Amino acid sequence: MADHKITVHTEDGIWLLGVVDDHPFEAKVCDEASGFGIDCGRVIKLHIRGKQASSEIVAYERGWDRFPKGAHKGLARAVIRFCESLPEQEIWRGTFLTERHFLVTEDDVLEYE
Repeated sequence: MADHKITVHTEDGIWLLGVVDDHPFEAKVCDEASGFGIDCGRVIKLHIRGKQASSEIVAYERGWDRFPKGAHKGLARAVIRFCESLPEQEIWRGTFLTERHFLVTEDDVLEYE
C-alpha cells in the first residue's frame, strides 16, 4: 500500500471529516466491530469524494453503494486503516475538535505537524 496523508477533524464528535490525498471524506466509526461495518469492522459509514468534491467515488452505508475502483481503492484502504486505529469514540471525540494530520503507511498510522 502506498503512503497516504490524512487531515481530519470532527464538528459533532460523531462524524470524522477530513481529506485523504486531496479527496474530502466523511466517516462514522463505532467503538466495536460491527456486522454492518466494512469487512465487519468499525467503519459503518464512509463517503469519499473526488478532488473537486463534486462526485462521490466511494460510498458505504452498512453496505457498498459505490465500491472503490482503481486508485480509489488505496484511498479507501487508507481511511479505513486510519479509522480502525482509533481508540474508543469517548477518547477521540474531544481530540479532533481541531484539525490533525496523519500519515498512513502499510505498517503504521503516524501523526505529524
